Amino acid sequence: MDPGAWIRPREPELWDEDGVFAELKNIEPAAPKALEPLSARPATACPRCHRHHMPHLRSLELLGHSRAPLGMLPRYTLHLLVEFVPPPPKIRPRDPVSTWRLDASIYAPRLKECDSRGFYNADRVHARMLASDLKECEAQPRWPKFVHRLAGALPDGSNDQSILDTMSQELLPMYRLMSQCMEYYGYRSSNADPFDMSQNAFFSLLRDAQILSDTQNADHTCITSEVAQRIFVQVNVEVGCKDSRTNSANDNTAMMRHELLEALLRIASAKGNVEKHAREHPEHAVEFLSDALHHLLRDHLLHLPHDILVDADEFRRRRLYREDVDHVLLKHERTLRGLFELYAAMHPVAGRTLFGLKEWFLFVEHSGLYARSLSRSEATHAFVFSRMKFIDESAPRFRALSWVSFLEALVRLIDRSVHVPSLAHMRELGCTQTTEFYEALTHHADHDKDGEDANDLERVQRYMADDVERSLAERVALTLMSIFQNHAIKYRGTVRTETHSVRVGQFLSSDQQDRWFAIRGYRTRRADVEVRMKTAHHQAHVVRRDADDALETLGNIADDVEWAREHGHSVGGVSRLNAGLHKAAGEHH
Repeated sequence: MDPGAWIRPREPELWDEDGVFAELKNIEPAAPKALEPLSARPATACPRCHRHHMPHLRSLELLGHSRAPLGMLPRYTLHLLVEFVPPPPKIRPRDPVSTWRLDASIYAPRLKECDSRGFYNADRVHARMLASDLKECEAQPRWPKFVHRLAGALPDGSNDQSILDTMSQELLPMYRLMSQCMEYYGYRSSNADPFDMSQNAFFSLLRDAQILSDTQNADHTCITSEVAQRIFVQVNVEVGCKDSRTNSANDNTAMMRHELLEALLRIASAKGNVEKHAREHPEHAVEFLSDALHHLLRDHLLHLPHDILVDADEFRRRRLYREDVDHVLLKHERTLRGLFELYAAMHPVAGRTLFGLKEWFLFVEHSGLYARSLSRSEATHAFVFSRMKFIDESAPRFRALSWVSFLEALVRLIDRSVHVPSLAHMRELGCTQTTEFYEALTHHADHDKDGEDANDLERVQRYMADDVERSLAERVALTLMSIFQNHAIKYRGTVRTETHSVRVGQFLSSDQQDRWFAIRGYRTRRADVEVRMKTAHHQAHVVRRDADDALETLGNIADDVEWAREHGHSVGGVSRLNAGLHKAAGEHH
């Protein structure tokens, strides 16, 4: 049944206390609306309940409560199901977008230092380098004859230009790899100039590329040692004025870049027997040369070691041009710039300051970086591969480091060859700088160089392990501090030359200055620890060897005493012999 509208209750009487609410008494309450009697309202049929809509209460029927009036619940405990709804996840703020830009970093001057006018060696630079090298080859009197033979030796020379165009097109895809070969085998040469390729390095290139052959075949298409030596001598002949810039930079016993290009062309021609096929079918001379160069790249040059196939720009893209590394270098830009200019001015060439290989070796030595893992060959590798490509290889800047190239060489050297201790080992020795860390290790090595405590030696070796988990920025920061401190110790706070001076004493505390300035044999470098570890190992080996010799001598004594007793010597004589042999063994020990 519908009960109808809710009946308005009667208004309560107004409450008055000391006339505070007297003004409310004058309010006339609204008259209630007239209510319609229930009898006058239409009746609505109410449906009868046939089933219960709370299934979990069906058990009430089993308890005898089915006779309860409709709508009345008995005294029964309701079991409520509470489900935990986790709160919505907190919206994490997005990482701030980095505003770091490469053209606004410490590497920005590179845009004006190199021929690529960029941060990487673009393809257009290699195209210009190839054109320059071909131009240098065309200046040689032997070049037109070689091209004429490749074209089929036609009397009118109609195919010569086609051969030159084919060289430019086919050499361009492999020229980047060829220039990397020049840098890689150049720094591994036995000569002092890492920018040229010696004969030994040229033969190493041919062996690594699987070009050299021990025997010659019937078609004379194999490159034996005699053929390779003849090609090396042939392309290394200097023609023209000896005082020209190119001939002055060209070593008589090594190849330059354009000479390596000519040598590879002659090797491809010899292996493909191009001259013979072109002479027989001059109309296909271009195809013969193209196939020969293609086979040289596919079958030989692409099988070179991995270090050659990896482009130098890959390190710049993945490791060098990073925001964290840039921040570390910017923090010490003033000191680094001062040291770069100071070392560049040590050996000026024709009044120009150049940071050459000699200055780089001196800087690495004064920085205390030379160690077992960092040799002069590793320093040369960092120097050579940190330079950008230059079209003119006879220019003085081709053999020197620019400001940004100096920074790259330093980062390459740290990433490739400098070992940095772990943070846990430094904390264990109570050190925060590598100079103090290596000084503490030298004390351990000096204390244990008698070889009595092998555990201490093993612990020092464990401390010397490289921490590969450190980021490059952390390694650079630690190594730069070590470089500045070693310079400060060597030059007593200020590095001075005739024209420049750089103050580096601020990188040492007053206690460090008092401790390290007072002595000459300071021991703050990794090499100092390695030398003492080698001495300790040697002395421990000597002690073990002497102990073995002493045991062998005592064994001989026992044999001699037993022989004396067997042959009937007196007891006194045996005793004197025993005492004498023991004395000799003690003196030997």
